[in-house]
Amino acid sequence: MSAQDYFQWTEDLFDPDNAFFKPEALKGVRVLELCTRVFGPVTADLLADFGAEVIKIELPGVGDLMRYVAPRGFFWQNIFPAFTHMNHNKLHVAIDIRRPEGGDLLKRLVARSDVLIENFRPGTMDRWGVGYRQLSEVNPRLVYQANSGFGQWSAYKDRPSYDATSQAMSGFSAITGFQGRTPSRSGSGSATTRGRSSRPSASWEPFTSASGPGRGSSSTSLRAKASSGASTGPGCTFT
Repeated sequence: MSAQDYFQWTEDLFDPDNAFFKPEALKGVRVLELCTRVFGPVTADLLADFGAEVIKIELPGVGDLMRYVAPRGFFWQNIFPAFTHMNHNKLHVAIDIRRPEGGDLLKRLVARSDVLIENFRPGTMDRWGVGYRQLSEVNPRLVYQANSGFGQWSAYKDRPSYDATSQAMSGFSAITGFQGRTPSRSGSGSATTRGRSSRPSASWEPFTSASGPGRGSSSTSLRAKASSGASTGPGCTFT
């Protein structure tokens, strides 16, 4: 390819007028999201950026806690500004999956979906009758992803976890701050950021591999482990 042909090729490739006509990597993939706060919604949001259809399912009355994390009052329709940037390109619906009829409705959606992402405490979905074992019977090809602070089987699996918790448990706080002072939390939410950014690959891999989607799978992501990778040096350790 000559230099002139190359520049013409790049000009056509990055033409803004053709931006919406480019094929999307995950077009045709349907994702069900049952997540709250940050570690989970952003994972699904990144899949939506790649063209997946994401249906965000919230519990009635409670919803995603990120809707009202503001220190002063509530916003219009319970939409806090931080909620919007990690929940765009999604379809929103409220289903009480804790009730039998809500669980049945979720199973009907699972039968027509490809991926499910949740970040409840380990065992919660199983207790409601909609865990991976139950849902894989409805759709054996389902890619089930569970995001949690300490994993599904560890000694700390039942503990709640936020970003500060994971930074402390992983040792990341010990290398942050000032010499001679107490450990300090990274203000960027590094544990959640690393975990949420690395997890989309676990969901889209079955759909981008040469063999294509075949049998389903279940995977888990540990926020604490994602943070520990940052505390071991300049390299990145993803879960």
